[in-house]
Amino acid sequence: MNKLKLILREGCTDLEEVRKKRLEHEKLIESKDELKQRFDEILETINSRDSLLEEFDEEIFNAWLRKYHSHTNAFCFELKGGMRGVGGG
Repeated sequence: MNKLKLILREGCTDLEEVRKKRLEHEKLIESKDELKQRFDEILETINSRDSLLEEFDEEIFNAWLRKYHSHTNAFCFELKGGMRGVGGG
C-alpha cells in the first residue's frame, strides 16, 4: 500500500511539473504573438508612408516607443523591441 501511495505522489508531482511547463510555454507563445503584433503595427505605419523618411517621424517613433524619461540634462528611452538608449548634453 505504501508503494502505491508513493507512486501516486510521484505521479501528482510529475503532473504538476507538466502543468507548470505548459503554462510557461503558453506564456512564451503569448509573448511572441504580442511581439509579432507590435512589429506588424510598426511595419504598417512605415508602409503607409508615400515617400522615404527624410526627417524624424513622431508617429513611427511612438509606434516603437515603450517608455521615455527626461531628466534635467538627459533623456532615456526603451523601445518595444527591448533596445534602450540614453542621450542629452
